Amino acid sequence: MNTKQKLGYMVVGGLLVATGMIISPLNAHKDKFGDIECTSLRVVDETGRMKVRLGLDEHGGRVDAYGSGKTLKSSTTLGINEFGGYVGAVGIEGDSQAVLNVDEHGGRVDAYGKDGISKVALGIVEHGGLVAARGNDGKSNASIGITNEHGGAVVASDKDGVSKAGIGVNEYGGVVFVLGKYLQSMSELGIDEYGGYVGAYGKDGQSSAGFGIHQHGGIVSTTDKHGQAKTLD
Repeated sequence: MNTKQKLGYMVVGGLLVATGMIISPLNAHKDKFGDIECTSLRVVDETGRMKVRLGLDEHGGRVDAYGSGKTLKSSTTLGINEFGGYVGAVGIEGDSQAVLNVDEHGGRVDAYGKDGISKVALGIVEHGGLVAARGNDGKSNASIGITNEHGGAVVASDKDGVSKAGIGVNEYGGVVFVLGKYLQSMSELGIDEYGGYVGAYGKDGQSSAGFGIHQHGGIVSTTDKHGQAKTLD
């Protein structure tokens, strides 16, 4: 092999090596990763603050996304609870929030005020659907839903959480009731096994007046404060 041939082979060899060095990095950018196994993955901003976290808790997988503030108060969460999946959103102050989740009866949506108390709820109870609104005092509320095996009801409660007015259904038909300041005092209109009735009860829990239908026909009755009854039928 003469000198010219040796130089030619050296040039060709050098070109092949250089070409390989150029092509290899390009091919490296086209590589695809397979499965990545880890128990937690965090994404941070330029200051090192965590903004997204993928991880696990006691029920399963969880994803948290945090706001642009200096704290981790404002966030959105996608995860699993003991009954199934849930999505939660927390306000910038870390107090008010909204939650979409699953409980023992089915799906549920809750909106919480800044005091951390659920103010509006839409969900499933034992006998069917329920919509409820709660006052700022955390006790007074109004609700509409399926409350028993007979059907729906609308109920309003006072600041002590005591039901004071309602419309519902019993096994014979509709019922309307109103309660006074004293739980014994009440007015009621409804249906029983014989037909319609209207009743009024005093705050002493004894006196009452009412009229309705019994097995023999119409009846009007009164009871004094001593519990002595008078009837007219």
